Amino acid sequence: MASNIITSIIEDENGIVWVSTGVFGISRLKDGKIINIQEKDGIYSNSIKKMISDNNGKFWCTSEFGLFSLDQKTLNDYAEGKISRMTFNLFGKKDGMKSDEFHGLSNDASCLSKSGILYFPSSDGVVIVEPKKLQSDDEKPVAYIDDILVNNEIINKKVSLNFSPATEILQFNYGGISVNYGRNLSYKYLLEGFDKNFIDAGKRRQTFYTHLPYGDYKFKVITFSPNGNQSVAEATFNFTIDPYIWQTIWFRIGFVLLLISCSALILKTFYKRKYKRRMELLETEAALDRERMRISKDMHDELGASLTKISLMTELAKRNFNNSAALQKDLQNISDAGRDVAVTMDEIVWAVNPQNDNLDKMIGYIVQYIEDLMNNSIVNLKSEITQNIPEKIVSTEIRHNVFLVVKEAFNNIIKHARASQAKLSIDYNNPTLIFKIRDNGKGFNLHDVSAFSNGLVNMKKRIEDINGEFVLNSELEKGTEIIIKIDLQ
Repeated sequence: MASNIITSIIEDENGIVWVSTGVFGISRLKDGKIINIQEKDGIYSNSIKKMISDNNGKFWCTSEFGLFSLDQKTLNDYAEGKISRMTFNLFGKKDGMKSDEFHGLSNDASCLSKSGILYFPSSDGVVIVEPKKLQSDDEKPVAYIDDILVNNEIINKKVSLNFSPATEILQFNYGGISVNYGRNLSYKYLLEGFDKNFIDAGKRRQTFYTHLPYGDYKFKVITFSPNGNQSVAEATFNFTIDPYIWQTIWFRIGFVLLLISCSALILKTFYKRKYKRRMELLETEAALDRERMRISKDMHDELGASLTKISLMTELAKRNFNNSAALQKDLQNISDAGRDVAVTMDEIVWAVNPQNDNLDKMIGYIVQYIEDLMNNSIVNLKSEITQNIPEKIVSTEIRHNVFLVVKEAFNNIIKHARASQAKLSIDYNNPTLIFKIRDNGKGFNLHDVSAFSNGLVNMKKRIEDINGEFVLNSELEKGTEIIIKIDLQ
């Protein structure tokens, strides 16, 4: 059984026993087999207060929210697997009942009179149903418009006939009344002033219109019963959507006058912006010229000197052609110089490549270069790189100058410092990028740097050219520290 809470027991003319329950629908008992039929199978409610037969092939059931009927033949067809889902007819307030609640103390007081009239106790009086009158196919349904929502808010249909121009969503809820067919009705609707023909909505009982233009409209809805009977009359609603102020004729006239009066100002603004764009273009061209000059200077200073050196070593190798030992040494020097040229070219290409303008790529390239450089020396390198590196664009000039200064600093450590250890620290404290380079070498007196003073002066100038700060600290036998701060704002 579907449940032990039984509200009705009916034995039909074929000896089939039907049992309604208060929580799990209906059970059918036939030939010792029980079939349970519930909401998931297509009946209206599992909670049945009372089920009664009208002796004409239909069961009538009361529930907490409405009265519904079930065709006995359809129930048998479903139980025997001939159809996949049940159907029902539902009746409630919209069908003329004062109350559709059947959950009083007298749940089992329903009855069938000798004349075939059904009586059901509701929470507001007795509901009387005459099944014979409901069997007429001549009944015509009644169409009605229930609620109208403007921008998702229900409006008073008797008052609100003019809607604001800010009406974005207009929703119509409509329906039909038919005692015979309950809610098995279909609908068509039309919005005069917008739709050209009636739109078939099927059993859908609402429709939406969005962003309607201003004007006068009339909404119409008609309903049809399953046998094709049309509602006696159309349900209608007239309304107007007001225009925005700029959609009125007076505003348009004023706008034309304003347009004429502003023409001179617009032309003036146009030429001013054109002049500004021209100045920006000239500044861009000047920046490009400066970058070209910097690249040509680097090519001359870096590559020119190296190529001149290779040329001189080649001439020297020619003179030592008959001296194999000297020739071997000269060729090795030429090979080393060629590698230096390739490395220098790679540095220049890296600096001018716009794909490397990212701060993270810049730091990665510098660290990799310094690690490769120090691996070929006797100095141990320790690197500390912050994890707080943002996604930030860095100009070619900044990348190039910072790289050359850091490179020069570590070359000095290798050549002059006599250090056993060096440390590279990179930190970012928004918006400042900070490089710290330290070694434990011999150090020097800051007042006596004639041996490589030009290099230090050039390093400081490169950092100052990009609006950075260059700090040098050194003490005899205690090593040297260089701090570079770059504002990336």
